[in-house]
Amino acid sequence: MSRAATTDVLVVAAHPPELAGLKPLLGDRLRASVHDVEVAAEAVGIGLAAAAAGTAMALRAHIPRCIVLVGTCGAYPDRAPDLGLLQVIAASRIRLASTAAVEGRGAFPGPMLVGVDPDASLSQALAGDDVRRVGVATTLAITTDDALAGRVSSALECEVEHLEAFAVVAACARLHVPTAVVLGVANRVGRSARDEWLRHHQAAGNAATDVVAAWLGRGAPGAIRT
Repeated sequence: MSRAATTDVLVVAAHPPELAGLKPLLGDRLRASVHDVEVAAEAVGIGLAAAAAGTAMALRAHIPRCIVLVGTCGAYPDRAPDLGLLQVIAASRIRLASTAAVEGRGAFPGPMLVGVDPDASLSQALAGDDVRRVGVATTLAITTDDALAGRVSSALECEVEHLEAFAVVAACARLHVPTAVVLGVANRVGRSARDEWLRHHQAAGNAATDVVAAWLGRGAPGAIRT
């Protein structure tokens, strides 16, 4: 990808409400210069397929130097019992999850990409003392069974679940665009997930965008590399 980038930092989310917390900094158009860093934000779509296509389109439109994915996630209670609601995490690794594969009733073909890692330097620059680095499992659907949540988190060694992280980071990796993932915990994964998410998703999403806004306010260290 050309280094004549039109956007220094592109912030993406699954859907527009998860970007609302950036409007005080970027304006209603979600585009601004912050300390001479050109920043834009846009939604790329909900779920694996939509997010992959949307990220590819955003990469082509913005030619960003880096991408930061924001949003909300669910914490696996068995794997991360101390990960509280509204806590912000930064992904250290992302694994593609298949419940059929986890239960031994399906298998990924050998050449298939099933694991991606966000950019370590960019993630470290975004993560402060209050942001925990954890593994993220990307599932095709929200896990709504307590026992299955435990099996997925144990098999993949991941602390949280998010539907789009794998698609976004994999798309960026193909074009060597550094990517970080910053998410607010909105629920515990399992039977109570949907009800908890409805109560907490706005505050959790704002917690994630607050971290990104603070990073942008510091001049987005780690975003621009020569």
